[in-house]
Amino acid sequence: MNDFKASKLPLVVCIVLLGLCGLLANAVAEEVELPQTPEDAREVIRSLAKEGTKDSYEELKLIFRDSKYTNLLFEGNDGFAGGYYEGVRAIREMLGIIGKHQNEASYQLLLIFLNSDYENNEFTSSSYSALINSLLMYRETKEADLTKLLNEELRRVFASRKDYEVDHKFLFEDGVTFDQTTSNYFNKDGRIIHKGRLFDEAVSGTIMQGLYLLDNVEAYGAIKGFLTSWMGRETVSALEFSQLHLKKRRYDLPVIDIYEAMMRDTHYSITTRSDFVKHFFDNSVSHFVDVDDPENTFAQIDSANEEALLRMLDVADYALSLDFLPTETGDLVFKKRAEIIDRLVAMGYSREELNKVDDTEAASDQVNREANRSEPVTEKPAEVKTTEPVGEPAQQPSQWWLWLIGAVVVVGGIALAVRRKN
Repeated sequence: MNDFKASKLPLVVCIVLLGLCGLLANAVAEEVELPQTPEDAREVIRSLAKEGTKDSYEELKLIFRDSKYTNLLFEGNDGFAGGYYEGVRAIREMLGIIGKHQNEASYQLLLIFLNSDYENNEFTSSSYSALINSLLMYRETKEADLTKLLNEELRRVFASRKDYEVDHKFLFEDGVTFDQTTSNYFNKDGRIIHKGRLFDEAVSGTIMQGLYLLDNVEAYGAIKGFLTSWMGRETVSALEFSQLHLKKRRYDLPVIDIYEAMMRDTHYSITTRSDFVKHFFDNSVSHFVDVDDPENTFAQIDSANEEALLRMLDVADYALSLDFLPTETGDLVFKKRAEIIDRLVAMGYSREELNKVDDTEAASDQVNREANRSEPVTEKPAEVKTTEPVGEPAQQPSQWWLWLIGAVVVVGGIALAVRRKN
C-alpha cells in the first residue's frame, strides 16, 4: 500500500505543477501591454472599439480592469497628471463608437461597463452620461430592457440618499417647501430651515433624460415619482429640461398626471406650482432657446383626444381653485378651459354639464368668474341673480299688497254709497 502511494506521488506533484503553470499562463495572458504614451493608450481603446470584434471587446474588458492602464489614460504626455480631460474624452468617444455598432455583443459590453466595479471607474462618474446615452442608442430594439434598467438606476440613486433622509427629517414635514431661486428650504412660516441643496443632480439628470427619450407609460411613471420626491424638487432639470420634453406630450394622459401631481405637491413653493400651471396651459418658450417653432413642437389642445380633454378640464378646475395664481396665469387658464369645453361640446357634451364643479366656495367663485368672462349668463341661475338690483325682489310684494288694500277700500266705498242711496 505504501509502495502504491509512493509511486503515485510524482504524478500528483506533476498535476499540481501543471495547474500552477496554467494559472500563471492565464495571468500572463490577461496582462495588458502598456503603451508608450498616454496618447497611445487613448488611441488603443478607440481603435479596439472601432474594430468591434469579440477579441477586441475582450481586450477592452482587460484594459479597464488594469489600474495601471487606466491611470495612463489620464496622464499628461509629460508623464505627470494633466491629461484627465483627454482621457475622459477618449473614453466617451470609445463608448459612442461601441453604441453605433448596434449588435448584441456591443450592447452587452456596455452593460458590463455600467455594472463594473473597477478600481478607477470612470463609467460611474465622469463618463456615466456618455455610457447611458450609448445604451439609449438601442432603444428601438431594447425599449423594455432599457426602461427596466433606468428604473433600477433611479432606485439605486434613491437608495444612496437614505442617509440624507435620516439626517434631514424636515424633508417630509408638512409645510416645508424648497425654493428653486434661493436653493433654500423654508417652513410654513417662511423661515429658512436649511440652506442649500442636499442632492447632486448630475446622475439623476442623465437618468431622467433617458426616461424622456424612451417615452412610454412606465418611463413616465418613474418620472412622476422622481419629480414629486425631494430629490426631484431640488433638481434644476426637473423644472427646465423636463418642461421642454413634457410639453411635447403634455396632453397625453401619463403626462397630464405628471403635471397635476406637481401642481398638487405642496412641498414645491407656490411660485413653482404657479409655474407648473402656466407651463401646462401656455405655449410660451422664452427659456427654451432651442425651440424654433413651439406651435409645431409642443402639443396643442386641438390634438388631444376625448379622454385627455376631460382630464385637462379637471386639471383646469383644480388650477382655478388655487388662490395664489397670478392674475395673468388665472386668465390663461380661463381661456384654455373655454377652448377645452368648446372641443368637448363639439363632441356632443352638454356645456351646462361640463360647467358643473364641486360645490365649494373656491370652485364656485372661479367658475362664476369664468362664466362672466366667456360663457352666457343664463348658464347658471345663481349668476343671473348677481346681476339684478338688490332691492327689486323686496319691492314687488310690497306694491302688490298696496294695490290690494286700495281695491278693497274702493269697493267698500262704492258699496256704502249704493246702500245709503237705497
